[in-house]
Amino acid sequence: MNISEILDTLPTSHYMITDKIAQNQYGQLFETFDAETTELENFDIAILGVPEDRENRNDNNCKNGPDIIRRELFKLHNWEPNFFGVDMGNIIPGETALVTCERLSFVVATLLRRGVLPIIIGGTHDMTIGQFLAYGFKNQSINLAVFDEKIDLMQQSVIPDSTSFLFNILGHEPNYLHHYVQAGYQHFLNDPELINILENMQFDCWRLAHLQENPNRMEPLVRNADMVSIDLSVLKYSDACGQKNDSPHGLNSENACKLARFAGLSDRVSSFGLYEFYGSKDRYSQSAQVVAQMIWHFIEGYYARKNEFPSQTKEDYFHYTVKMEDNGHDIFFVKSKKSERWWMKIPVTRARQKDRYEFVPCLYEDYALALKNEIPDVWMNALLRLS
Repeated sequence: MNISEILDTLPTSHYMITDKIAQNQYGQLFETFDAETTELENFDIAILGVPEDRENRNDNNCKNGPDIIRRELFKLHNWEPNFFGVDMGNIIPGETALVTCERLSFVVATLLRRGVLPIIIGGTHDMTIGQFLAYGFKNQSINLAVFDEKIDLMQQSVIPDSTSFLFNILGHEPNYLHHYVQAGYQHFLNDPELINILENMQFDCWRLAHLQENPNRMEPLVRNADMVSIDLSVLKYSDACGQKNDSPHGLNSENACKLARFAGLSDRVSSFGLYEFYGSKDRYSQSAQVVAQMIWHFIEGYYARKNEFPSQTKEDYFHYTVKMEDNGHDIFFVKSKKSERWWMKIPVTRARQKDRYEFVPCLYEDYALALKNEIPDVWMNALLRLS
């Protein structure tokens, strides 16, 4: 597959009048990809559009979303002196949506191989399949975090769509999905059986109410993720009307930007996908501005990464042991001296993996709960998954 044959690249002048753009606005700073001259290794971040919505069951289309979002993104001002970004253009849709997924997978894998982090602006949420398949070349397991008001595990049709694509990811062979996080879902919009399926697989499920109660809870959910996929319907309609489901409940725009910054800060996140933006429903470009500002916050977080991977021997971390009186378990916590972020040190008890530990991100609140002799949900879920 030739990358130049599956990408439609357009200069910034296609989206806005370039002589009215200030020198430090993204419209001046994102270089337009050229297959013959662009050296991808020189860039940190890439914008990649996916104008695909053939499997959308609604009357509205979202294939024009990437270009609308670009118009708003290119207006924003860059504050990072060492910013290096490239606009890869849009994936040219294939004969079917699955072919488009294959093309997306190829381009994302190409970027990952060269150390470039793709920010994907979709298209329907089933394009997450292409984002996921790009990791196949790594020959290692990955963690996936999805933020969506609904769990996309509906009864699968012949062709996966934006309501059923998780079947393809969870059942993919070879299986390189290590852990999955479903966050921001709303109880009354989902069949309890779908939640039971995920929880029985020892995956983490976090309701919208949990995230609204403590928005900082989103940070540990993405800290260990390799890829993050966001359906715009996880935001409330009043803050982002250009979405699929017109939900009155959801994250507000401030917390959506906070989520994006958390994902950018994660030393592990290597691709970031934003899906289900509907330009035809967007009033006054409000939703496009929200998505653009989420990308801005992601980029800000990316350039503030700390390169933190805790271990027992590193001197950059505090180590704490909380003795639980009721069940006899000790819970081990690690706190970074640099960023003050917290982890739990969970023993892995699977066969042939004994005497090994995995570090699971958490919050200070989990440590405070353990001090009260209460077992944090994060610890229990991780222990069951690793046993």
